[in-house]
Amino acid sequence: MSNLQEEALKSKAWPFDEARKVLKRLKGKLPEKGYVLFETGYGPSGLPHIGTFGEVARTAMIQHAFEVISGMPKNLFHFLMILMVCVKCQVMFLIKK
Repeated sequence: MSNLQEEALKSKAWPFDEARKVLKRLKGKLPEKGYVLFETGYGPSGLPHIGTFGEVARTAMIQHAFEVISGMPKNLFHFLMILMVCVKCQVMFLIKK
């Protein structure tokens, strides 16, 4: 176990707390697919804003903490409902005409 991993396991920072919860839920075992999937994204509640960025940033921080703690392969899936945002923008444009 590396020094960084030891320190990460003791860290009280919330990304490491959340990463430990994920590791506990997995019971320390890698899923059959060969990686741990983290998912994030945002929907059609309006145009992207700082809260949107925060949602993605929080998931990325937990994913990084998980990698440091476990060493397991991981992937990040980012979901964006851009179609609905575009439809909303078009409707707003038509209303303004």
